[in-house]
Amino acid sequence: MSLPRAQDDRAAPAAHLSLLGGFELAVHDDPVPLSGGSARLLAFVAMRCRAAVPRALVAQTLWPAAPERCAYANLRSALARLPRPSRDALDVRPDEIHLAHHVSVDLHRARRTAYRALDPAVAVHDLGQKAEVKKGTFLYAER
Repeated sequence: MSLPRAQDDRAAPAAHLSLLGGFELAVHDDPVPLSGGSARLLAFVAMRCRAAVPRALVAQTLWPAAPERCAYANLRSALARLPRPSRDALDVRPDEIHLAHHVSVDLHRARRTAYRALDPAVAVHDLGQKAEVKKGTFLYAER
């Protein structure tokens, strides 16, 4: 199953990545099973808020104990092992990785809502979103 591209920016995203209250990638509301390594890779890139993440930073952050050459090899392997739906959630370039534009992220939505709530020009009822508080861990780390 691959992610269809949204028709335009106003269309609902084809995929949703949840980081708050636990990790989950869903495509058309169907959860996509991922290994811990794949989940960490997607979560790390998603937390950068659509900014380009240099591959060197990803490799060094996810494999800090590995020599640079091994960390890069681990990143290449991790990208190659991603199942199709999660691979489509990333825009992988030679020197950087982005989260694909057709993927929504709950953390990004929560951040936007928080910033709007702090704006004195925005009335609380104008926020247009119900703040949803999730209990649990943020990006549970498997050991």
